Amino acid sequence: MPEFDTSWHAVPGPKLDSPTCKEKLYTLASLFFASPRIAALADEEVGCPFRQMLDEHEESLITQLLIETAVLIRMKDDLFQQQHGIATDSTKNIVGTLRNPATATAGSPLHLREACNKTIHAKLINFDLVGEPHAHDRYLQPMVHLHGEQRGTKWKAAIDIPKWVEFGYTMFP
Repeated sequence: MPEFDTSWHAVPGPKLDSPTCKEKLYTLASLFFASPRIAALADEEVGCPFRQMLDEHEESLITQLLIETAVLIRMKDDLFQQQHGIATDSTKNIVGTLRNPATATAGSPLHLREACNKTIHAKLINFDLVGEPHAHDRYLQPMVHLHGEQRGTKWKAAIDIPKWVEFGYTMFP
């Protein structure tokens, strides 16, 4: 069967649902900012529902939303450049630091677009933890650490989640 053009709009490329994209960013921020509050409700009792909620859902939901928003922000950035012929501010918006190689003593500024790339290609995603790893009242700080490798060189990136959400949100007017 021959290909049939199903474009219903004049602008080429996928149509991104801005409200859904913004909701994902809101949820990502909410998970980090709720972490200390929910952890404060946890107690040392076996089966504490608040600790179970955090242990069973927090990191997996955050990881999923981080990757989803990285893909959406990157797609939106590509589409903007394609449709308007000019770059967005995504290469100016600093959302963290990049150490390349990972063992470098100083990091360089990590802009939003590159943070999307690093998130998409990360081999490992770690979180900033407050408290001991197995304590009932531990919680996450809004900072994510990504590890990966590019052309044989290991890199490490740190993303400041409030900045990620702030600048990511502006991509979806």
